[in-house]
Amino acid sequence: MQSEVAHRLLKSLYKLTNKKDANKQIAQKYSRMMALQSTMPYQQDCMAERAEAAVSGHLQDTHYISKSRNTPVPIFAFMQNDTDPAKKNFLHLLKNHLLGRLTGRTFDGDDTDSLFDDEDRNNLRFINNTMFRVNTMRTYYTTYDMRRAYDTISTRSHPFVMVLSPETEPGAHPFWYASVIGVFHADVQHTGPKSRDCSPKRVEFLWVRWLGVEPGYKSGRKLACLPKIGFVVEDDEFAFGFLDPSLVVRGCHLLPSFVDGRTNELLHTTGPTQARPPQETDDWMNYYVNIFVDCDMLSRYLGIGIGHQEAAGRIQLEEPSDIAEELEAAEDDGPRCPDDMSDDSESDNEDIDSLSANEDFDNDTGDNDDLGFDDL
Repeated sequence: MQSEVAHRLLKSLYKLTNKKDANKQIAQKYSRMMALQSTMPYQQDCMAERAEAAVSGHLQDTHYISKSRNTPVPIFAFMQNDTDPAKKNFLHLLKNHLLGRLTGRTFDGDDTDSLFDDEDRNNLRFINNTMFRVNTMRTYYTTYDMRRAYDTISTRSHPFVMVLSPETEPGAHPFWYASVIGVFHADVQHTGPKSRDCSPKRVEFLWVRWLGVEPGYKSGRKLACLPKIGFVVEDDEFAFGFLDPSLVVRGCHLLPSFVDGRTNELLHTTGPTQARPPQETDDWMNYYVNIFVDCDMLSRYLGIGIGHQEAAGRIQLEEPSDIAEELEAAEDDGPRCPDDMSDDSESDNEDIDSLSANEDFDNDTGDNDDLGFDDL
């Protein structure tokens, strides 16, 4: 039996050669196959570990960012002699963001200049003045049907994320949107009178470019219009900022508004910048938020997303009262009874009979005239 299997193997490998010096090519292919088979147990163990980490190992985690230190970024060298507008006030904004988190402050867009002064910022230091950069993060969420899922956020290919808006006034959009231009982690130490823990600790943060809702634009189900957003202009103090990864609800899918075109008005520089993908010198003027990318995304805009029910009162796309009215109207119509169906069927038969009679009349008169039979 083994000789027959070996014979079949040789025949299958022979088909992969160019028929010139076949023995040597078969030997090379066989060696490669054996080498790959020897690594199969290791690959299977790695796949099992990754699957376990993705599902059962992180049930209590809101996100995952690698602890890799392969790409260290010296903070002061990163900011030195750079004309990139994305790095304006980089360290100032970063320390304000981290101080707000370390002191237990609720996120509201990192408007913390009035809360922290230079002394507070000097009490926060980065170990070795270094932060570490990674390319991706994974954010976990619970779907509308109580399943666990995740989105992978990549600074290169899938940078857009959405967070719950802290705005509470009537008519406010329920979400804020941002483009992730950097995923970092660092070891920091907070000292001073406002410190809760003086020991060094690892923190994770996202460097983002914010997008805002288009002024004067109305969206919603009744208008049949998707939410429309665009990048915040460079001159705005909060065009760039930092975000706690645990606040990310999901990655989002944005559709460029092709009719509005591209522009340099939002970010004036045309040189290399961290705020744009490589080789790009301008931005799309506006984007549409694709709320129909999947069922869970739609449920969040209907106000029934898991863990974000408080946003339901601010949803403009679909008001709960409208849904209730439609359901009540459907229930009032009720199922059709057999008597009504029989009446409708009889009237339909009468319409068909009258239509058939009219067709016969047309065949006896108009068609013959059109064909010119009278002339014959």
